[in-house]
Amino acid sequence: MRISQELYSRSLFRLDWGKLVEKLKPFVSLETTQNRLSSYTPYLDLIRAKNLKEKIKFLLELDKRGNLPFLPKLPDLRKLFTKANFRGLFLPAELVVLDTLITTALSLVNLKDSPFPEVYTLGEELKEVSNRIREVIIPETSEVRDQASYQLFILRRKIRELHQQILTKISALKDYYFRKGYLQEDLYTQRNGRYVLPVKPEFKRKVRGILHEVSNTASTYFIEPISLVSPTNELEELRGKEEAELRRILKGLSEWLFSYQAKILKLEKLLSDLDLAIAKVKLGKLYQGCLPEFTAERKIHLKKAVHPLLLLSEEAQSERPVRNDILVNQGLLITGPNQGGKTVTLKTVGLMVLMAYEGFLLPAESAQIPRLTQVFVDLGDEQDIFHGESSFSSHLKNLKEILSLADEGSLVLLDEPGRNTNPEEGSLLAFAVIERLYQTKAMLVVTTHSQLLRDLILNLEGFDIASMEFDLQTLKPTYRLIYGQIGASHAFDLARLIGFDEALIERAFSLYHNKDFYTWQKWVKEKEKALLIKEKELLAKETELEGLKKKLEEEKEKLEKEYEQKKQELLNKWEAEFKNLLNRLERAGKGYKSAVEEYANLLNALSKASSLPLEKPLLPGDVVMVKSLRKTGRIAKIRDGIAEVMVGSMRFKVPTTELSPISEEEKAYSLPKEAEAYAQSQPSRGEERINILGFDVETALTEVEKQINSCFLQGKTKLLIVHGHGTGRLRQALWDYLKDHPLVERFEPAPIEKGGTGATVVYIVPR
Repeated sequence: MRISQELYSRSLFRLDWGKLVEKLKPFVSLETTQNRLSSYTPYLDLIRAKNLKEKIKFLLELDKRGNLPFLPKLPDLRKLFTKANFRGLFLPAELVVLDTLITTALSLVNLKDSPFPEVYTLGEELKEVSNRIREVIIPETSEVRDQASYQLFILRRKIRELHQQILTKISALKDYYFRKGYLQEDLYTQRNGRYVLPVKPEFKRKVRGILHEVSNTASTYFIEPISLVSPTNELEELRGKEEAELRRILKGLSEWLFSYQAKILKLEKLLSDLDLAIAKVKLGKLYQGCLPEFTAERKIHLKKAVHPLLLLSEEAQSERPVRNDILVNQGLLITGPNQGGKTVTLKTVGLMVLMAYEGFLLPAESAQIPRLTQVFVDLGDEQDIFHGESSFSSHLKNLKEILSLADEGSLVLLDEPGRNTNPEEGSLLAFAVIERLYQTKAMLVVTTHSQLLRDLILNLEGFDIASMEFDLQTLKPTYRLIYGQIGASHAFDLARLIGFDEALIERAFSLYHNKDFYTWQKWVKEKEKALLIKEKELLAKETELEGLKKKLEEEKEKLEKEYEQKKQELLNKWEAEFKNLLNRLERAGKGYKSAVEEYANLLNALSKASSLPLEKPLLPGDVVMVKSLRKTGRIAKIRDGIAEVMVGSMRFKVPTTELSPISEEEKAYSLPKEAEAYAQSQPSRGEERINILGFDVETALTEVEKQINSCFLQGKTKLLIVHGHGTGRLRQALWDYLKDHPLVERFEPAPIEKGGTGATVVYIVPR
C-alpha cells in the first residue's frame, strides 16, 4: 500500500537507516552494488534473514582463514549493454569487462559448495563466452588479436612492413637534410598522422614536399617529403581497411554475445549480492559485531548493545560509547531526563532489528531477535512546514496510520507520545493508542517524561520499566539503562545547576508537593521494590541457565572429541587396508573387473565397521541414511525426537531412530552405483584433466588423489593436471607427491600446446 510504504520510509529515515547504508559504500567493488545502496530498503522476512545469516557466517569463516573473496572494480553492465546495443557492438575494453566478470566468478571455486553456489555454477555456464572473448581480445591490453581473423592478420602485417619502410625513409631524409643545414633540429615529427620534417624558412623550397603546418613564430615549416606522400597514403588506406575489419569482427562477436545478456546480468546480480555481503562483513569487523540469533520466543534481547553510528563516529575514537543490556518483552517503557539517551536507546532497538533481518553483524555481545514483519516509528518533532501542519497534527497522523497497520508481527517505537499539546490530554490520548497497540500484541518501546502516562502504562501487565541513569553528583546523564527504576526529569536539579533563584525553585517544589506527592512517591517505591525482587529472581534463573549451558557445552565437547578419535581410528584402518589392496593388485596384475569387485568388497566391510555407535547426537545439517527409504538426505530440523529430512527436493518427517549418520568420508569415498556397469564395459583409455589453479597445496593434493583413484578404477592411463606457473610451490609439491604414489607409473611436463611447465602429464599404472 502507498500509505504503508510512505510510513515505512519515514520510519527508516528516523532510525538512521540511510546513514548506516552510507557506511557500506567504501567496502563495495561493483558499480551496480553502489547503485543498489542508493535505494536499499530492509525487508523483514524470517526465512530470508536466516539465509542471509548463513551467508555472512560462511564469509566470516573464510575471513578467519584469510580467504575472503576479492572482487575487482566493475562498471554497471546494464549501462554497458545499453551502449553496446545502441552502437551495435561492444568496444574491446567493454569485452574485457565482460571477461573479467566471468573469470572472477570462475576464480571463486571455494564458493562451489557454499551458500553462494550459483556464482561459480553460472560462471561455468558462461565459460564459453570468456573463451570466445579471449580468442579475439588480449585482456591485458584490451586490443584485438592479430589472429582474430586471417584478413586482419594480413592487413596488420602489411601495415607494419609499410610503416617500417616509411620510418626508414624519413630517418634517412632527416639525416641528409640536417647535414645540409636545412632543418631546425635533428628529428622528424608528425602532423595529422603524417611524418614531417622541421624545415627552416629560408630552405623551405629546398625540401620538396607538402606543407602541413607553420609554427606560431613562422620559424619552422613542417613539410612532408614528396617521396613519403604515396606510401603514407597507402598506409592510411590499409589502416582504414583494418578499422573496417575490426568493426566486422567486433560486430559479429557482439551479436553472438547479446544472446547471453540475461545470463551475464544474472551473474552480475549474484556477484553484487556477494559484494554486498562482503561489505557487511568488513563493516561489522570495524565494531566487532555479532551474528543475531532468531528465536521463536517473543522478545528482543540485546547484550551490551550500542548504536552502530556511535561506534563508527569520530568521537568514538576518543570516548567509547556506553553499552547497554536491552530487553523488550511485549512492552518496554523508558523514562529519564532530556538528553539522557532515551531516544538513542529506542532507535538502537529499531535499527538492530533491521540490521539483523538484512544480514548485518550487530554491535552487541549477543542478540536475540524474534519473528517480526514490520517496524514503525513515531519520533521527534514531526512538524510539516510544507503543508502548514503543527507538530501535534503530524504526530496524530503518524499514530493513526500506525494503528491501522500494526499487528502481532509489528515493532512500534514511540518517542514521547502525546507531546506538543496539553500534557494531560496528550498523555491520555497517547495511553489509549498504546493500549490499543498492546491489545494487537505488537511489541512496544515507549519513551516519556509524563508521570500520568507512565502511571497508566504501569497498569498494563507485561510492560517492563527502565530509566536512563542520571548522576546527581555531577548533574549529568551517564547514558546507562537501569531496569526496574522509574527515572525523573530532574527539572529542579537542572534549574539549580543553571543558577535559578533558590526561592523560585522552592516555590515550584512546594506546588509540586501539594499534588499528593508523598502518596505517589510511596506507591512508586512499592513498585520499585516489587520490580527489584523480580529482577533478582530473573538473575538467579539466568545464572542457573548459564551453569546448565556450560555443563552441556562441556559434555558436547567431550562427545565430539570421542567421536573424532573413533572416526580417525576407522579412517587410518581404511587407508591401510586400501593401500594393502592396491599393492596386492599391482603384484598380482589383476584385471579391472576383479579390482572393482575386491574394492567393493572392501568398502562393504568398512561400511559395516563404520556402523559402530559413535555417540554423536544428530544435528540440523547432518547427512543421514533414512532406513525405511534406503536413501540419504540432510536434516533440516529436529524437535521432540522427530526430524525433518530433505531427500532430493522432497521433505519427510521421520523419527530420529529411523536415521543413521553418514560421515563426509563415507560420502567422498563411497563406490558409485555405476561401478559394476563400468566393469562390464570396455575401459576408457582417454586422457582425463583436472584444474587445481588457485588451490592451496593440501586441497590440491586431495583433489589429485581422488582423480588418480578415479582414473585407475575406470582404466584410464593418462591424466593432465593444470597447476600454472606462479611461484612454483604448487608444482613442486605435486611432483614430490607423485614420485612415491603407488598408482603413478611416471610423469612429465605437458607439451607446449597443453600448457608446458604450467601443467603435468601423469601416466597411471594400467589395470
